[in-house]
Amino acid sequence: MYKLGEPILYENLTWVEAADLAKKCRTIMLTTGTIEQHGLHSSMDVDAAINYEICKRVSAKMQIPVYPQIMPGISQAHGFPGVVWVRPETWTRYLYDIVKSLYEGTGFNQFIIVNGHMWNQGAVASVRDMIRTEYTNVRIRTLNWWTLDKDVYRIASADCPLGRSLHGNYGETSAMLAIDPEHQDMEKAKRLHVNNAEFEHFWDYREEQITTSGVMGGNAEGSNAEDGEAMIQFATDRMIQMIGDDIKSPKIKDAKRQIHPKIGY
Repeated sequence: MYKLGEPILYENLTWVEAADLAKKCRTIMLTTGTIEQHGLHSSMDVDAAINYEICKRVSAKMQIPVYPQIMPGISQAHGFPGVVWVRPETWTRYLYDIVKSLYEGTGFNQFIIVNGHMWNQGAVASVRDMIRTEYTNVRIRTLNWWTLDKDVYRIASADCPLGRSLHGNYGETSAMLAIDPEHQDMEKAKRLHVNNAEFEHFWDYREEQITTSGVMGGNAEGSNAEDGEAMIQFATDRMIQMIGDDIKSPKIKDAKRQIHPKIGY
């Protein structure tokens, strides 16, 4: 049973409630993340926890169900102990099957996938394209939480002047201090002494080739829950604004593909 004003967690529903929600709002949110190191100070669920928290807040406001965190992800390039990864082809098929089963089995036909891990992006986009071409009456949208709003990105990349590489840094650590302070060790963050927040590079290197601490960013020790909360709320508000009333728009016609009158396809 779910209550008005609280997030609707898909795993807590009965199958009847899930089917009723699919008929009522037709929409479900999915969050994709991974399990990987984020410096000496942060827990390994950073790339799954932040986007999940945002979607839970959206769910509480808009009464859209949110699917359990989908992790691990595509993290082979993080050569640190503790990291758990799956191959891109495995992960793509896994996510595709989840979306396919939610559509064919339960009846959801509007999917919002909010990604939390940079290297999942290509696979998420692949699933999006497979679903929207296979099912002509499905709407699907993919988003990265850190680019939802300019104010979100401003805080997230505050200590990464190039904006290309940020990991276990000021923005991510601040978000985790707002979400789960118990599992963030700021005493270790203060001892990081990261002198090179980012450097110009053309090639995409493995993580351990770029950083020995597991952090990319110059001010993890300055992180604070207040900025983390502001960033999460900016993202939440922006998502609500983006979704708006569009989820209630008329059902999508199951359009047939156009056949060229002369060449027959």
